[in-house]
Amino acid sequence: MDSDLRVDADEVTVHEQRRRHPHMILIFIAGLVLLGYVGVCVFLYAKQEWLLFRPTKLASDHVFVFEHEFEEYNIEVEEGIALNALLFHADQARGVVYYLHGNAGSLNGWGHQANDFLENGYDFLVIDYRGYGKSMGSITEEVQLYNDVQQVYEWLTERYREDRIIVVGFSIGTAPAAYVASKNAPKHLILMAPYFNMISLAKQSVPFLPGFILRYPLKTYVHLQACAAPVTILHGDEDEIIPYNNSVRLSEYLKEGEHFITIRGAAHNNLSDHEDYKAAIRTLLIE
Repeated sequence: MDSDLRVDADEVTVHEQRRRHPHMILIFIAGLVLLGYVGVCVFLYAKQEWLLFRPTKLASDHVFVFEHEFEEYNIEVEEGIALNALLFHADQARGVVYYLHGNAGSLNGWGHQANDFLENGYDFLVIDYRGYGKSMGSITEEVQLYNDVQQVYEWLTERYREDRIIVVGFSIGTAPAAYVASKNAPKHLILMAPYFNMISLAKQSVPFLPGFILRYPLKTYVHLQACAAPVTILHGDEDEIIPYNNSVRLSEYLKEGEHFITIRGAAHNNLSDHEDYKAAIRTLLIE
């Protein structure tokens, strides 16, 4: 009997503790949620380069093959660090397009973007960022990325008059392109499928993400406001990667006479396949 009474007493004590402290369970659950949230934030902070930049590496002896004539360069941006670049030549070129590509791949694929510009009388320079293709090093911070594209721009001005340089950025390349145009005096800035900034873009996918953990805020809109060169924005209204509303927001910063062109039916990775895109590029280059 004493043993049974002792068991009953223990059960009463447990139930009494649960009745008196139900909030302990809630605190425990909240602690687990908070721990998971902190873990996700730490992961996103540490792995930002992996999430943002998806390079394809190429062997140093890789041979590029394209239908148009080109020259290959390794442009030094820092002592011991050179970026691989391809310069395509148009017949009787009126100028040059400086093209900053998207976040994945290498020049092996991006070199084909030259066609629409060459056909309209412009040479075409495209570079691989650090860690892409044959380019050396790796991207470690936003200011480094900006400094690199500025160094290449200065290399280009040694070969072309600045008023014949058109800066073009696609996708991840739009903030660096806007930065370069804001620091220099090119003929034109063209932003293709741009993002307003990386913070707002990231929050569209991860709403709970605190902005301060992003080491690459990539504020396209800030650089756009500081750009004296004429600006044109092109964006597909079915873009599934960088939503069309990013360009709608950016268009509010355009000056009188600048253009926001909607490519109807275009998604992110087939923008340049649409005839409306080709017509827009043709008009921009021959004006």
